[in-house]
Amino acid sequence: MKAKKLEPLPGTIPAMDMPAGNCFELAGKLSGKLSQAKGIAAYKIGSLPVMEKGFEAFKDFPGNKIYDHQKGASDIPAIIEKQVELAAKYSFHGIIGNPLGAGRKTLEKFVEKAHELGVIPIVVVEMTHPQATSYSSLEKCEELARDFAELGGRYIVAPATKPERIEVYKRIGERYGDGFFVISPGVGPQKTGNAPKDAYNAVLYGADYVVVGRAIYKAENPVRAVEEIYEAITKAYEERKE
Repeated sequence: MKAKKLEPLPGTIPAMDMPAGNCFELAGKLSGKLSQAKGIAAYKIGSLPVMEKGFEAFKDFPGNKIYDHQKGASDIPAIIEKQVELAAKYSFHGIIGNPLGAGRKTLEKFVEKAHELGVIPIVVVEMTHPQATSYSSLEKCEELARDFAELGGRYIVAPATKPERIEVYKRIGERYGDGFFVISPGVGPQKTGNAPKDAYNAVLYGADYVVVGRAIYKAENPVRAVEEIYEAITKAYEERKE
């Protein structure tokens, strides 16, 4: 089956990572408010609302959606296969995996099954928070990126908090595969607190999509917040292409 794509490019990905307890209701209300906003490529649905209500509740969730198990694809290949099958069954556009520590076979199964079912396999190559590589190394992160590129993977997650690392992964994608589309979280509270500025900087360094949570769902006007970010990344993307 032909793999899906994330559009528009560049685009924003609002993160539905609200506090536990009423995640599902809050995600539904926010998606309703954002239905007319420009530049949304997908919604990132984290583990909390899915654990709260189950996959079935999200089957008809409006817009493209990416399942982020925080993080999937770190188990044995047989379990990873079932994770991807569930994501496909309930109409998820993509699924985020974090195979660091799980090994090549798990990565292979993740990519193979996702491509078979027409789901976008997305791999976290490096996290945003301090000490994210305490139990791995930057070398292993880059090895994962190389293997993913060689297996035909196109979408990776790399931190907006470390824009110089985005450049590293872009070069790996070009050298070992057809190039990466980079999805960057860490915009806003984790960086300067200015989401449009952080998003602009990440895209200028090579990101193609930015994941934004609190700067959108805590905003007085979420639609305006999304569109200000989209305006910033569109400007950066055009400057990058010049």
